[in-house]
Amino acid sequence: MRLFIFIFILTIVRLEAQDYTVQHVTLIPMNKKGSLTDMTVIMQEGKIRKIGPSASTSIPPNTTVIDGRNKFLIPGLYDMHAHFFYEQGENVNTCDKELKMMLANGLTSVRIECGDSLYLDVREKVNS
Repeated sequence: MRLFIFIFILTIVRLEAQDYTVQHVTLIPMNKKGSLTDMTVIMQEGKIRKIGPSASTSIPPNTTVIDGRNKFLIPGLYDMHAHFFYEQGENVNTCDKELKMMLANGLTSVRIECGDSLYLDVREKVNS
């Protein structure tokens, strides 16, 4: 069996098409304990460009502002060993729905290890 690695990344067309600022959000960093409250995160061209306290971080023009009050922002999660339901016997292609469910639950990258050509088609759809 051939091994294919499928990577799904959040910063695809939808996020790259527009700039976003999340204001007044609580950040959960991965490099220290605790949380950072009342922060502003500026995303431009699909990448985080600036993080700072909301009181002193200016919002660039032409950005969509998202109110992050009472919300938390964490880095995207990775699942390094996942399977689609497609492999469970019925061979019904539910990859699109499953990828959306993964993304809704914070997974921004998923590694699927399987030799089925269906996954190559899914990877091409994500890339395009």
